[in-house]
Amino acid sequence: MCYPLSGGQCNGTDWVNNVRFGTSQILRDLGAGTPEECGLRNVSWVIPNYDRSDHPGFVGSQNNSTEIEGGPSWVADIINAVGQSPCKNGDGSNYWNTTAIFVTWDDWGGFWDHINPSKAAGGPGVLINTTQTPCSSFGCGYIYGFRVPLLVVSAYTPAHYVSGSPSQGGETFPFLHDFGSILAFIENNFGVNQVGGINPPYPFADVNAPDNARGNIPLSDFFPIPQNQPRQFQGITLSSGAPNINYFINYSGPVEDPDNDAVDND
Repeated sequence: MCYPLSGGQCNGTDWVNNVRFGTSQILRDLGAGTPEECGLRNVSWVIPNYDRSDHPGFVGSQNNSTEIEGGPSWVADIINAVGQSPCKNGDGSNYWNTTAIFVTWDDWGGFWDHINPSKAAGGPGVLINTTQTPCSSFGCGYIYGFRVPLLVVSAYTPAHYVSGSPSQGGETFPFLHDFGSILAFIENNFGVNQVGGINPPYPFADVNAPDNARGNIPLSDFFPIPQNQPRQFQGITLSSGAPNINYFINYSGPVEDPDNDAVDND
């Protein structure tokens, strides 16, 4: 998206036309500022500003255990803005009944936790840099990392649903998902040919997502509620003292990368 570069600035067409800076832009697109600002894209990737990242100790005093982190409030405010949005789609439907929200975290991809992803039940398998499984090509050991949560919020996802719980058979199809599952879901939902159908057929994360094995519709187990029976939206109540939506909309501080590796001493 970034390339070509000129003078250190990204000039790629997708970057120029689609990347919007501003820490409250998503909330304004949802009409949280004023209804006249409605205008959410069909697909939006939302990256938090550094002051609402879940990284510890990014800048200032957030190593202080008594300080309320901005991350949970930021996510809650976006979900509330979707559920309460005055915006309408072209057919008059509201945003809550036509929006799926996926909340996830950066897994880094360098180390895994106590289960090697190549050994996980039904796992796709990855090369690891050991004598038993040599990893000689660039990036081959830099794929799956720590398992991170995936929160799915929509009018068609049952309350308290946990994908792959023991009652469902645990980590078995169709309850295996990875980051590529989200891209595969978008492609399936909007009828876009997956990367494997483009010439040349690059095998990217969407094609290799576990959901695509055995013909599963990506992330389909999260959406069993019929289209004509959407759940009513229930707002998220913020904890006392937490930053509210007005704080984020009126934020005038610096816009910074949420990745704080350079300043985090933890």
